[in-house]
Amino acid sequence: MFRNLSITYKNLMLISATIIASSIIFFGVGIISNIYAQPVQKITITLNSAKLAPLTNDTHVQLKVLVGYVTKDPSLVSTKINGIMKVSTLNGTLLKRSSFPNGYVVNQSGVIPFATSFAGKTMPNVKFDIVLTDLSKINPLSNVITSTVNFENTPVAVKKSPLSTPFNPAKTTH
Repeated sequence: MFRNLSITYKNLMLISATIIASSIIFFGVGIISNIYAQPVQKITITLNSAKLAPLTNDTHVQLKVLVGYVTKDPSLVSTKINGIMKVSTLNGTLLKRSSFPNGYVVNQSGVIPFATSFAGKTMPNVKFDIVLTDLSKINPLSNVITSTVNFENTPVAVKKSPLSTPFNPAKTTH
């Protein structure tokens, strides 16, 4: 009788250990996958074009990037958001950070122009990162676009935008 109790006790311990180990593995995988989960992107952005070229005034070089977007979150349509463009050398040295001074009203989809200029007649090839954010520029709303652009020696015409355009040119901050 004592021997049977010992075997029953051993089986009970084995079953308990199996349940505990299975629970740790099952819940542990869930916790680990949440740690590496990406935040939900409310807007998807894609690179349409990028050009780095001298302006026709011959004293500045302009980086102009056109970014296409699709809004996944209907609550964002017709609201103001912002966007940040960081421009750096190919080795990672930050040259400029640009954003919209008054935000940008987002639609279901469209194209957002980012532009900034640099003093001088030439510019080394640069890397840029663009992300759309909330109006305060704190919380990202989109994926990040990272790309490089080569300097072109074909001048870009300087265009003045009327005040009635749906966006303001990106404000440059250092």
